[in-house]
Amino acid sequence: MNFAIKIFLYTADMAEPGSQKFNATESILQKLLNHLFPKTNIGSHYSGCKLTLLRFVKKVFEVKVICLYWKSPTLLSLDEKHLYRTIRKHTRGITRLGPYVMSKKSLYINGERPALPRT
Repeated sequence: MNFAIKIFLYTADMAEPGSQKFNATESILQKLLNHLFPKTNIGSHYSGCKLTLLRFVKKVFEVKVICLYWKSPTLLSLDEKHLYRTIRKHTRGITRLGPYVMSKKSLYINGERPALPRT
């Protein structure tokens, strides 16, 4: 899953994996995503996310996280459209994730933004 957020107190060491600020940002994002994912179709199959990239691009931070879930007889495949819609709903239209302002068109699931029917 990829998305972009605006972090207003940027310092260069935030983008360095293993730095105190990178780890602190990862911890905050994990807590926010741990709260968000149980509301999705993954639900109880969600097992966590790991921050893999945090970089400053065009006035926002690009965030890449790998989120894992367990396959089971009740969840054989990932419904990317449903996951996208649910995340969109619980982030106020992909604008807020906890204290972070999200870039509205930045959410990607498995490298793509699912094509959704217009409502």
